[in-house]
Amino acid sequence: MSVKKSVFKTGDSMLHFRKLDSENLKLKITGKNEKDWISVSNRFWKSDEDIDRLANQVELPAKEIKKIGCEIEDNGGISEYYSTSLQKITADLVSCKVVIHTQIVGEQAHKVLSPKSIEINCINCSKKFKIDISEKIDLLKDIIFKGSKLEKLLPQALKSIHPPCVDGKDHIFSTDNTEESGYIDYSLLYVIDVLKPTERFDERIAKPRLIHLVNKTIPRAKKVVIYGWVVVNPKTRDICIIANNIEPEETEITNFSLTDEDKKNFSKYFVDEKYALADQINPNIVGEKRKVAKEAVVDVLHSPLTIPDVNGKHIRGGLRVVFIGDTGEAKSSIARYLVGGEPADPSPYVFGNLVIGETSKRTGILYTIDVDKKIIIWGALPLSDTGLVIIDGMQQLHNEDIGQMRESLSSQIIKVDKYVKGQALARTRIIATMNPNKIMGMYTYPVQAISDNRIFFKTPDVRRWDLFITFNKEDVDGKEVIYRKTGEPQISSQVFEQHVNWAWSRKVEQIQYAEESKEKIREFSLKIVEKYEVGDIPVVVGKQISDILCRFSVARACRAHSTDMTHENVIVKEEHVVSAYKFLTGVYDSLS
Repeated sequence: MSVKKSVFKTGDSMLHFRKLDSENLKLKITGKNEKDWISVSNRFWKSDEDIDRLANQVELPAKEIKKIGCEIEDNGGISEYYSTSLQKITADLVSCKVVIHTQIVGEQAHKVLSPKSIEINCINCSKKFKIDISEKIDLLKDIIFKGSKLEKLLPQALKSIHPPCVDGKDHIFSTDNTEESGYIDYSLLYVIDVLKPTERFDERIAKPRLIHLVNKTIPRAKKVVIYGWVVVNPKTRDICIIANNIEPEETEITNFSLTDEDKKNFSKYFVDEKYALADQINPNIVGEKRKVAKEAVVDVLHSPLTIPDVNGKHIRGGLRVVFIGDTGEAKSSIARYLVGGEPADPSPYVFGNLVIGETSKRTGILYTIDVDKKIIIWGALPLSDTGLVIIDGMQQLHNEDIGQMRESLSSQIIKVDKYVKGQALARTRIIATMNPNKIMGMYTYPVQAISDNRIFFKTPDVRRWDLFITFNKEDVDGKEVIYRKTGEPQISSQVFEQHVNWAWSRKVEQIQYAEESKEKIREFSLKIVEKYEVGDIPVVVGKQISDILCRFSVARACRAHSTDMTHENVIVKEEHVVSAYKFLTGVYDSLS
């Protein structure tokens, strides 16, 4: 229940709250000495009597201190909600209004709860009153938890209406004389705190909290900000939240702001790639062919979410790469280095989520449905929207999961259209690892290992991916491993991670092609198709290669920090297209 600083206005004065302990705060009126601070029990005042008591203590009108417990906003405005996390919600916060940054891991299709508002006339004084049901927490609790009918709840709710009737008496209403307007949407959400980078995906889905969402529909984005009341379910005694507002979360990527120190570091370490960026990725892995995989990883990490193509059309920018090859050849070690590494080979980076294909199947990748509760449980792709997912052991996915994933990779939206319905965005960069059906040395050409795997039996499944990199046990000589000299990262992990955040935060309008680079993309796309397009194994498809070359060219521009003077706009130059072309053709040559 910590509070950094809480402020709310009271006329010309400003009240400040500072934490004293878990139950007591000191209140100060600006301009008074510290000795005049008033010790106040309980941060939240839940009744008019509490507010009147406080008003007497500070000698201010009660109406001016109605918003006790407000968190100050960046713009100096006032919020009536207490900002907290799910983990910190306890019985002390029951009846309080809270704002929580959270992530939806499960949801139930929305229903209709009750009328949104009611207009009713007093029989005695003929005045008309409008009651907004979605703002009446006591009514909502009875409707949600007790299944009470609205007409039975109105008499008690109407007693609090002000001003009173003639002679100061309560208004007299007849439920026969009411006019209902609209209906309140109602959904159940299962949420967890916004995922911490140091946690693994399978650890993050534990102990979700139930949210009763009213008067709002569920957004497709699954990182959200929820506003509502902390309440107790009278039947189960569980603490939950009734929320009447929900907004997509502004992440650290969308809120990314360049500092002078960032500009200095980016100019020093990234401009023209003065340092070997591949050395940032698991320096214990050696060999020229393994360096190719690490270069691809750097490209994935520097791929913006959405980019323009050479004609200005918006296309997917986030790269998807598959590592396929023999076991024990560092596929997983390179990929997992981006999500914390392995116990024997830890990493300073946690850029996204790790999913183990052998154990998670669709539940961990896309979604599953809780048949009993009729709830959609979202998987790693939607929960990592705009981020990165590592799928280790993708060959173990179930056939049904493959078809479902094909659709989501195409549209970047996961649609559930069964007896439970829902949608989630899945605009995700992906690195997947998989084993072939046979050892790589048994194939005439390495590319045959791709079509020989059931994941890629169907041509459309291959086309959803930007690049395939093979791992053969003959790639790296045993002596090279034994006597290896690992490349030491020359860029601190903090600076490298910040540069990745910068690349991920680039918007489509901030990516610009030099005219000569557009022509090179067209020229090189044609050359690639003429040389490498093979109908039976569609790793290179004429209609798509221009988009793939655009993605890698933009990534190469980002990793080289090719920008204007502001460091905000990415400039894709001819040299970046040439670099991307040489890299791609080198990989295509190794496949064939």
